[in-house]
Amino acid sequence: MLRAACKLAASSAPLQATYARELAADGQLAAAARVFASADAPAEYAMLLKRWAAEGYAGESDLFTARAVLHLLATGRAEQAETLYKALGAPDATPLEHFLGHVLELLRLTRSYRVGSEGGRLAFDALIRSYSKALTRDQNVMKLAQAAGARLFRWEPPQTPMQSMMKNMMKMFEDPQAP
Repeated sequence: MLRAACKLAASSAPLQATYARELAADGQLAAAARVFASADAPAEYAMLLKRWAAEGYAGESDLFTARAVLHLLATGRAEQAETLYKALGAPDATPLEHFLGHVLELLRLTRSYRVGSEGGRLAFDALIRSYSKALTRDQNVMKLAQAAGARLFRWEPPQTPMQSMMKNMMKMFEDPQAP
């Protein structure tokens, strides 16, 4: 019944939070996390992530944090991502957690105009390159990081030579006057 109500009122954060609590109580942690991501209840979402991470491998607890924070960033919910990161205790014990802290700081600097959009894009590119080993531990984390960078900093992933050639060819077809 509650699931059907949540589908009908997908924009109702309190209803989403109620549904997520029920899923978590029923032990459906992955489903609860998906619902909490849209529920705007960062403290409860953080508690769920800590509980879920405790059930996983000890060396992978940072992946739970990274997936959640980067998902929120990639979907345009930067304030929720920052609040969730703080509710998780602003972890910085691993390189992946350092990356998250740096991205959120870069976002704050970009918003306050201390770093322009071009500077934000270049700084994000440097972060991706510096933390590529940590990010590629899980391809989903890398994809989420790339999506967040594209959305927040207008960052584009580096292209292979073939992709670059195809992009240039497509530009020539779109604008025959281009050199």
